[in-house]
Amino acid sequence: MERPHPDSLLSVVKQAERREGRGNLKVFLGMVAGVGKTFSMLQRAHQLKSQGVDVVIGWVDTHGRKETEGLTAGLPILARKTVSHRGVSLEELDVDAILARRPKVVIVDELAHTNAPGQRHAKRYLDVLELLNAGIDVFTAINVQHLESRIDTIAEITGVKVQETVPDSFLDQADEIVLIDLPPEDLLQRMKEGRIYPPDRAELAISNFFTRGNLAALREIALRVAGTRADRDVRDYKTLHGIGDVWRNSPRLMVAVFGSPFSESSIRWTRQLAEAMKGTWVGAYIDTGYPLGVEEKRLLEKNTQMVRELGGEFLAVQDSDFVDGLLRVARQQNVTQLIVGRSRRNFWQNLFSGGSTLDRLQKSAGAIDIYSLSSEKDKKGAALKIPSRGPSTPYPWEESGWLLLAFLLAALLASAIQPYVGYESIGIVFLMTVTVSGLFLSRVSVLTLAAALSFVHNYFFIPPLHTLTIGNPKDAMMFAMYFLAAATVGHLTHRLQAQKRRIQNREDRALTLYHLARRISECQDLEEVTRIGARELERIFQAKTCFVFFEMGNQPKPHPHSSYFPSDRELGVAVWVKENRSVAGRFTETLPASSGIYFPVQSRGSIIGVVGLFFPPEFTLDYERQNFAHAVVGQVALGLERELLHEGRKRLEMVGEAEKLYRSLFDSVSHELKTPLTTIKIASQELHAQASPSSAVALELSAQISEQAERLLDVVNHLLNMSRIESGTLKPVIQAEGVADILGPALLLASLNPGEFKVTVEEGVRDLKCDAALVVQALSNVLRNAKTYAGVKKPLEIQVSNRGLNRVEISVRDFGPGLPEARPEIIFNKFYRVNPLHSGGIGLGLSIAKGFLESQNGELHASNMADGGARVTIVLPAEHS
Repeated sequence: MERPHPDSLLSVVKQAERREGRGNLKVFLGMVAGVGKTFSMLQRAHQLKSQGVDVVIGWVDTHGRKETEGLTAGLPILARKTVSHRGVSLEELDVDAILARRPKVVIVDELAHTNAPGQRHAKRYLDVLELLNAGIDVFTAINVQHLESRIDTIAEITGVKVQETVPDSFLDQADEIVLIDLPPEDLLQRMKEGRIYPPDRAELAISNFFTRGNLAALREIALRVAGTRADRDVRDYKTLHGIGDVWRNSPRLMVAVFGSPFSESSIRWTRQLAEAMKGTWVGAYIDTGYPLGVEEKRLLEKNTQMVRELGGEFLAVQDSDFVDGLLRVARQQNVTQLIVGRSRRNFWQNLFSGGSTLDRLQKSAGAIDIYSLSSEKDKKGAALKIPSRGPSTPYPWEESGWLLLAFLLAALLASAIQPYVGYESIGIVFLMTVTVSGLFLSRVSVLTLAAALSFVHNYFFIPPLHTLTIGNPKDAMMFAMYFLAAATVGHLTHRLQAQKRRIQNREDRALTLYHLARRISECQDLEEVTRIGARELERIFQAKTCFVFFEMGNQPKPHPHSSYFPSDRELGVAVWVKENRSVAGRFTETLPASSGIYFPVQSRGSIIGVVGLFFPPEFTLDYERQNFAHAVVGQVALGLERELLHEGRKRLEMVGEAEKLYRSLFDSVSHELKTPLTTIKIASQELHAQASPSSAVALELSAQISEQAERLLDVVNHLLNMSRIESGTLKPVIQAEGVADILGPALLLASLNPGEFKVTVEEGVRDLKCDAALVVQALSNVLRNAKTYAGVKKPLEIQVSNRGLNRVEISVRDFGPGLPEARPEIIFNKFYRVNPLHSGGIGLGLSIAKGFLESQNGELHASNMADGGARVTIVLPAEHS
């Protein structure tokens, strides 16, 4: 077993960390509607329920399919949220109800759905993300044509451009993808039998979207998406278990990327081949420590961006040997085909590196297929030129003293021992001198020393003396072997030193990140994190820094601890970085004319702010240092996130303490008021009964005392009921209740006279599953509110009807001035009153009604009517018929 590479293992571990504390996401993927995604979800839900798992339905659309509707029975169904948009009532997923219920698993169908305007999230998949972040497992379903990356391909095939899409990054977060597959013939047969759409719609669908050719193409795309995910799971498994062998379970291609114009055609060819083979592909850059020129760096960044734009993954790794690094990455990525450009190294370069790149790859590749490409011209036929390399390594003059010392010592030692050991052994002395010097001197110095000692050896020790000719063939061979050995030592020394520099560089950066993380962890608040982060960034990169945070309206605001304050134009770059969550500015392909390079400070998918680094004009930020800057900014982001969470927790604790105090005061004051008010009411009624009929004043005063005491008792009862709702002590007793048993007591409790209301009950309305006492109280509050605030120009209209398969709706319509146009639902807020000057209540009646209903899986909604007035709707669970 091969030890996993740290970078690959870290990537897998980071994925696991991102999922820690989050709910599991299970996606049921299909090619089109009707293959059985919802049916499979519900089947799995019943299996979990039989195992004691708390499973609920948050949203399921059965589309009238009897088999699917049958599977909803026996599973708790959470109420949907009704919202009003342009006078039309729309139903949406009630995220708050799910969060309050906190089931183990929730089923959310129709993932690509677009929510009604004004909702917390614009798309349903964002609702699902919120549920996952809250630790709730989610089952969801999607058709492949709704994936964002596939809409253009599917539009070309079917002629239909799908508008509702889900980003592929969401699918990448899925813990499990279940492909629901059905052959096109079986799907068409189901369509003809009316098991998907009604017969009239089925015929139209078969002749348009659901043609056999379209279904075959969509099925292939769905299989490919599922296969790509399965391939990623295989690679993660191999990484965690240190498996280095290639598993040829599916085509996966990798192209070597360089800072060269030839890489562009190799990248495009790899992408086309991957598409033809229906496989995945990746681009890899192997950093061997060789210095790159300015043009090479630009081309490397351009080619890196091209890999990502064409849909491939990009990896950058360090290795002292190009071939070893490339094959190591290929095995880690389970690559089956490796694409490289044709080598342009000369004979001597190949000789010192153990052979040509292609030869070494073919010898060591094992089960990996190797493709070698030649690209001398671009697509327009123009000859390509290799950019100039970086500046050649200057001669290390600082080592000249040590070089001269080593030369003199070797020459003197050779002269001293030559009479005793003979000239043949002098070569060994010189070779040992070169070998030992290689431990301390650079490759250039070692090669210089080897050449100088070779001259001395030949001129002063090998016969004929004082000439550069060698008479004896044995001496010539010895001299050649000595020089070859010395040159090899110099080359190996250079590689060892380069590797040492890379290791040292990694250690330095790891140590830098460690010290930065420790310093940030010691910070006490958000201000200190920002101050320390700005100071450390400035120290690490020797650049001026700017932290940009965003106020209301997305307005950028530089933090006072910044050492550079950008202009309005530069702040526009920061806004772009925040909105696009991508690096921009100097040294990048996006807004390169900016004075600095800007990094998004993000954590858990949200943008906390933007960091700008401003270097001197002559400075260049290479690819490696840019990646390091990403890592440093990430550490600062973790510190900022920690402090933001800490401050949020403190605010929640303060709110919680305030709520506890609020409820305690309510309880104590309410109970202390209730007893004397009851006594006053009884005493006033007794006084009224015993007053003389001729004493009009006494009768009127006693009646007023009784009426006001009753009003105060209502207020106290409201406060007590609200306290029960908020403390969680309200426990409804659910039973089957007839509608008449609810309406009668509610009308009586609301003190409505016969001429003030009109009741319409739909024939065959089902019984309610509710707590009768709580529903009567809630309905009476709604009726009393309608009577009090809407007037009685016309009788209140009360309608009772079935709503769907398992709900009953009770609506109360008035003809008054209506509700606030922008937010009708605001009337359910605590202490809200349409007219604060109106006497008769404190704005708790409807809030209490909503709490009573929601405690038994009911709903309460409000909307304005097009012809005037308002309607308040109660929706309650019903008995199955």
